[in-house]
Amino acid sequence: MSTIRKATRADLDAVSRIYDHIHTAEERGEATIGWQRGVYPECETAEAALARGDLFVQEEDSEIVGTAILNQTQVDSYSRANWRYDAPDSEVMVLHTLVIDPAARSRGLGREFAAFYEGYALAHGCRYLRIDTNARNARARRFYQKLGYAEIGIVPCTFNGIAGVQLVLLEKRLPPLRQIAADEAPRLRNCVEALSEHHNKVSVNFKGSYPSRPYDKTLSLFAQALEEKSSCIAVVEENGEIAGFCKVDLHGDGTGKLDYLVVLPQCCGRGYGKALMDWAMAVFSESGVRKIEVKVVDGNDAIHLYEKYGFRMNAHLLVHEQ
Repeated sequence: MSTIRKATRADLDAVSRIYDHIHTAEERGEATIGWQRGVYPECETAEAALARGDLFVQEEDSEIVGTAILNQTQVDSYSRANWRYDAPDSEVMVLHTLVIDPAARSRGLGREFAAFYEGYALAHGCRYLRIDTNARNARARRFYQKLGYAEIGIVPCTFNGIAGVQLVLLEKRLPPLRQIAADEAPRLRNCVEALSEHHNKVSVNFKGSYPSRPYDKTLSLFAQALEEKSSCIAVVEENGEIAGFCKVDLHGDGTGKLDYLVVLPQCCGRGYGKALMDWAMAVFSESGVRKIEVKVVDGNDAIHLYEKYGFRMNAHLLVHEQ
């Protein structure tokens, strides 16, 4: 699993090398992206994004293998599109210049960056995603469509100084996720109760022993953590009711904990679990968390979701109760 974070000045050379590798691949006929060496993207592209604070890099085994720009800036051509969702600009997040080093392709890195992008958008109050790519870039078009992005039109334009571009515009709407404040913690009771019921059904060793503390106490601790800003909680809602939530703890020393992830049984299968996980991973990244802990009850199939995000078994916790 790669790590995605905001770039620093020390990353600029690596980002420029990736741009150079992409230009070389295109010149050799090994890639069809529609970018041009000496025009876009170049070192100046990365430097400008770094200055704005919206340049991101992707690391794998301490090597930078990917980069992108994430912000709410919609290029001029977007105003000529017939977007499916009439979203306010304040709720739109745009992915620009996503590029994975050709030497690192076919390892799922692009999919990981896209998941981070979606979580980052949700963490910043944006559930509407907009992306563009050159019509010639068949590989990117297939990639985005597999991730649920819909092509809504092709706009002829001059794109970042490259003339004659047929710009494909894509969009996606994410689940209704938002972060809550301490006074809303009591609204999580139904979800906490549902989690206890689930644990009592699936737990290999401790069926019937949940909850481990009174629900009111748990919710009070949630509120306290939110007030102290040692935790963040995001919820997804349906018809004004909370359908699921995720709680993350931030320890301030580069470590964190994925404490709760719950989706009500009747609301499963709607992408809420993925949205909450993407949000959590983005919050950890922005908070400088490099080591994340999650505890899973033995017998809980949720472990498979965590494994998809790079979590691996670290230890078995043995408990003896009289």
